[in-house]
Amino acid sequence: MKIHGTAKGGAISKKDFGVAFSGNGGTTDPIVNQDFTSSADWTLNAIGSGQTIAGGSLNSPTTPSFGYMSLTLSDDDNWVFQFDMEATGNRDAPYLQLSSDTSGYGDPVEGNKKFLFYTGDTGNLRSSIRYYPSGGSFTEINNSDESGLWAKDVVYYCEATRNGDAFTFAQYSSADDRDNRTSALQEIAVADLTSAYADSPDFAYIGVGAKGSNGQQKTYNLKLWNVYF
Repeated sequence: MKIHGTAKGGAISKKDFGVAFSGNGGTTDPIVNQDFTSSADWTLNAIGSGQTIAGGSLNSPTTPSFGYMSLTLSDDDNWVFQFDMEATGNRDAPYLQLSSDTSGYGDPVEGNKKFLFYTGDTGNLRSSIRYYPSGGSFTEINNSDESGLWAKDVVYYCEATRNGDAFTFAQYSSADDRDNRTSALQEIAVADLTSAYADSPDFAYIGVGAKGSNGQQKTYNLKLWNVYF
């Protein structure tokens, strides 16, 4: 089942603007731009073991494993997050995340939140939005596209966005398709994030991990812009 809120139809390509474009108080220059030629910004194996950065990728050949880097967002409501990921295990479950804590795949501790981006053993696209505001109740919003098009040992080009109250996560077969937001292989859209999003602290970390017995993966070319475009 494909989960949709509002459609993105007619989205303007990032190529129409180039890196000099400014809007919404920001710029299309990414605030995070990782080509994985260095591990200087990363805390690897914060959970588990085996993670390395080499050959232009963050490698997670062992489960469980989890590493993270810190970031600072000036606007938690508008961002574009891109990464290229290859599932080298049987897809249960390689993941990336944006979070306000460093607890890995599990639920955030009280006073925190996280967005998880991953695929399951059937090759479907999944997202999990998890909030636990201080003094509040834990909330989890899980969505998936059941088309089942995520193959093992293939690099896919992913993009997650937040634009005000709207959230999207999509998988593409090429960087060009992702740049133009066309021909998504699988796609999730959530039209209205709950108030718990604003009641939780801003994202402070990008995490990369391998969960379960078959979540081995490689992540390439990770970027985050603190503006929606």
